[in-house]
Amino acid sequence: MMLKTTGLPCLVVGGGKVALRKVLAVLRFGISVTVVAEELAPGLRKLVERRWIRWRQRKFSPVDLLGTKMVIAATDDSQVNRRVAWWARRLNLYYNTVDHMELSNFIFPAVYRSGALTVAVSTQGYYPAAARKIKREFARNYGTVYREYLEKLRGYRERIKKAEPCPKRRRAILNQLLNVSVEQVIHWSEADFGVWLERE
Repeated sequence: MMLKTTGLPCLVVGGGKVALRKVLAVLRFGISVTVVAEELAPGLRKLVERRWIRWRQRKFSPVDLLGTKMVIAATDDSQVNRRVAWWARRLNLYYNTVDHMELSNFIFPAVYRSGALTVAVSTQGYYPAAARKIKREFARNYGTVYREYLEKLRGYRERIKKAEPCPKRRRAILNQLLNVSVEQVIHWSEADFGVWLERE
């Protein structure tokens, strides 16, 4: 499942290096972040100074969960993380505890983004480093190619939608386009695509 997360309010409990990694991960997706912690790692302080995130300088309280949709328990205190998860579960929030996957209802996959392409790799917590390795291999071998491919497909899809009024016929053409090799689609000129479309 993928959510539209732009502007989604998220509370991160904890101000250390782990919290910083989680904050940077969610900021990439336009999530609105508030951190509650007594102290902040230098990286988090810089984000506060730049007004990319908000900071509540105190210990966690259940009141902090009011108005949020997602919470990440990222302290170095297992009991605090468990308490955060307990309250989040009662309030039906999305919650992640960095030290207890079983106390989370969402996890952080290894994510590769390039243009319109987003690829998430998860090992369900069995071996997170393996997920990161697979993501790097995908990025190295396919990332740029598939970004260009999707950009081409987007334009061709719009042309097919305008050229073919029949929904059934349109779906058939769109599916047929996926049978053309990635390399061929990338190197097609507009004229090449026009010739292909006429044949279809």
